[in-house]
Amino acid sequence: MTSSLNFSTATADLLAGELDTISFAQLTPGESLKLTTTVYDGDTSTVLDTWTTTFVADADGSIAIHHLASLWRNYIISRRRRDDALATQPPSLPGGIKVGFTYLAEDTTTATCARRIWYTRDDILTATVALMNDKVPFLARKKRTFTGAKERIYVIGPSARTIKVETLYLRNGAIGTSTHTLSTNVSSDSFARSTDVSPSRIQSLLTSGASLREYTVQIYSGADLVDSCRYIVEQSHYAQRVQVAWLNRWGVYETLWLIGAEQIKTDRSADYGITGDHYAALDVDVTETFQQSSGYGGRVMADQVRDIAASPDVWRYDHAHSRWQRITVTATDIPRTTPTSEAHACTISYRIARQY
Repeated sequence: MTSSLNFSTATADLLAGELDTISFAQLTPGESLKLTTTVYDGDTSTVLDTWTTTFVADADGSIAIHHLASLWRNYIISRRRRDDALATQPPSLPGGIKVGFTYLAEDTTTATCARRIWYTRDDILTATVALMNDKVPFLARKKRTFTGAKERIYVIGPSARTIKVETLYLRNGAIGTSTHTLSTNVSSDSFARSTDVSPSRIQSLLTSGASLREYTVQIYSGADLVDSCRYIVEQSHYAQRVQVAWLNRWGVYETLWLIGAEQIKTDRSADYGITGDHYAALDVDVTETFQQSSGYGGRVMADQVRDIAASPDVWRYDHAHSRWQRITVTATDIPRTTPTSEAHACTISYRIARQY
C-alpha cells in the first residue's frame, strides 16, 4: 500500500492547500482502512479534536479523501482568534496547527505521522514551504507613510534573516544617508517573525536634528538580498486615515492605510406591531455601512484590496477608542489594471461585524 501522506516521513511542514487531498493506493478492492486524525493546538500536546473514519477501497484499490484544506484553515483561524484575543488586541502573527494521522489496515498494518499545517487560500496552491522560506511576499516595492503611522513587516520561514535600513534624511539644510541593522522580534511560533519598521522607530536611529524623508527596508538571507521596500515619509497629512488589517492569502496579517473622506450610509429595518391605536416599531435594527477610498496607488494596492475582499478576517482600527474592530466587507470597486495602468483609486464598503 502507498499513500500521498508518505508515512515514512514522521513530521513535515505543509500549507493547508497542499494537504487538500489524502489518497491511498495499491489496496485490495473492497478492503477497509481506518484513519484516525488528531488535531493539536500548535506544537502542544493539547488535543483540539480527534476522529476515526473507516474507508473502503474502490474497484481500483484506491481511497481518496478530498476537500480537507478548508477544514485545516477553519481550525487555524479558530486558534488565532482564541490565542491572540483579537477582540482586544491588534491582529498579530498567525499560528499553525499540528495534525497526527494513524491508519490501520485489515492486515493489522499500521503507521503514524504528523504534519504542521499553515494557512493559505486556494489561489496559492502552487506555493511550497521551500518557496516561502526564500521569499518575503508581503512588502510592496514602494509605500507612502507618515510620522505616527505603524508599519510592520512579516518574514515567513524558519531560516534567519538580516534586516537592514538605509535612510535618507535632512539635517541643517543638507541631505544625509545612514545604514542600520534592525532586530527581528520572534513570534510564538518560530515559523514567522515580525519587525517594527514604523517611521518613529527609524527616526530614533538618526542623529539629533535629522528629519527622516525616506528609508528602504532590505531583507537579507545570508549575503543575498531577498526583498526590499522603500518607504516615503509624507510631510503633509490627509484629513482622515483608516488603517485596515486583514488575514492575507499567505496567512499573515497585513495592513493598508485608506485615505479620504469616510461616507456613512444608515439602513434601518423594523417589525411593526399595533399598540392600542398607534403603531410601535419593535426590534429596530440599525446598520451603518462605511465607504472608504484607498486613495491613489498602483497595481500593488489594487491587489491588496482584492485580497481584503477575499479575506475571512478583516479588521479596522478605531482611533476614537484605541482598539481594533472586526469588519465585514460588503463591496469593493476595483478598476481594471493593465501593465500600462498608472495611479488609480479603489473603494471599499464595509460594516462593523456583529459580535455574538
